[in-house]
Amino acid sequence: MQITTLTTRLHSRRYESNLRNSRHPWKEKHALLVFITTDSGITGVGEAWTENASPLPLALFIEKDLAPLILNQPLNNLADIETLSARLFETDAMSNKGGF
Repeated sequence: MQITTLTTRLHSRRYESNLRNSRHPWKEKHALLVFITTDSGITGVGEAWTENASPLPLALFIEKDLAPLILNQPLNNLADIETLSARLFETDAMSNKGGF
């Protein structure tokens, strides 16, 4: 099995009044969903987010920098997953795009 597609989809919502968490208020929330599909027809969904910033640079980082590292790579066992995870983590750490 291998990952054949990775796509992102941004969902945003504005609120009439301020919502709060323990750190700050906001009037708008963004959720960046990441969809990964395999050649076996399995689809996985994950969420990525940024705090107090546009999620668009994050979407581009995922699509342009990370996707090429995992597309068409073997994904048959735990060792394959660990290899892909390490590759993604290393790219994030070396990208100067800290926080992604």
